[in-house]
Amino acid sequence: MIKINRREKILIYAGAGLIAIFLINKLFLSVIRSSMNTMKSRITSEEAKLKMGIEFQKRKDAMLAEYKGYEAYLKEEKMPEADIFAKFLKEVEGIARESRVSILTLNPQNKVEEADSYRKFTAELKVEASMEELYDFLYRVQNSKLLLKIDRMSVTSKDELGSVLRLDVSISIAIL
Repeated sequence: MIKINRREKILIYAGAGLIAIFLINKLFLSVIRSSMNTMKSRITSEEAKLKMGIEFQKRKDAMLAEYKGYEAYLKEEKMPEADIFAKFLKEVEGIARESRVSILTLNPQNKVEEADSYRKFTAELKVEASMEELYDFLYRVQNSKLLLKIDRMSVTSKDELGSVLRLDVSISIAIL
């Protein structure tokens, strides 16, 4: 047998101890540390979800009130096209009546434009009105409860004085 002195024995034990600590760290403690980090990230994400849920609860009443404003648009998406056209034309006629413009023609377009998230119905409208009535009509179209939009507009004077204007407009509605 090889004789090992006291100093060499201490170095061998220290080396073996370091190797044992290294193996314990790699085999056991790293597994525990990684599972704790995973748990910590889950806890953090759940806390964030909980905070978001609490914020939604705080704003629940305001969100429900805002939803009520858009509820009419969501109900229209299930209506047949003929009913949508009828409601659309009725709304345009009502706006024209309220703003006291004279409707010359109101012709719905047969073609419905389909997009990813909405359908677009269009009508051609010709009206005669004074300047104030015309502004009132355009204002009411802009602030309609339906999603009305003026796609094309042409304004011409009917007489030389310009007291009566003729408006040719392409108006559309978007249904979600």
